[in-house]
Amino acid sequence: MSAESSDIAGTWTRYQQLVAAGVGPASLEELISGTAGRAPAVSRANGEPVDIRTLLYKGARARERAQELRQTAKRVSGDALRAIIDEVCDLVVLAIEPE
Repeated sequence: MSAESSDIAGTWTRYQQLVAAGVGPASLEELISGTAGRAPAVSRANGEPVDIRTLLYKGARARERAQELRQTAKRVSGDALRAIIDEVCDLVVLAIEPE
């Protein structure tokens, strides 16, 4: 997988990849169907829920994402930089977990 940006274009590209992989299209009805306060279930094409842990970065991909964020951090400051630092701290834990 190539490096993805976290801007709107990169997010749209990633969404299209997930749909192509069978995640299913976004649904406003599911968003507002009374699941407030609970993490939304991501479903496969067959309708079965997907464990959120399978969607997290881990191992080598977590390290790759940290490198992407390093490059982005060089261009931002303030709240954006703090958000990157938070994400990198989370990625460190995921990067050392076995894949």
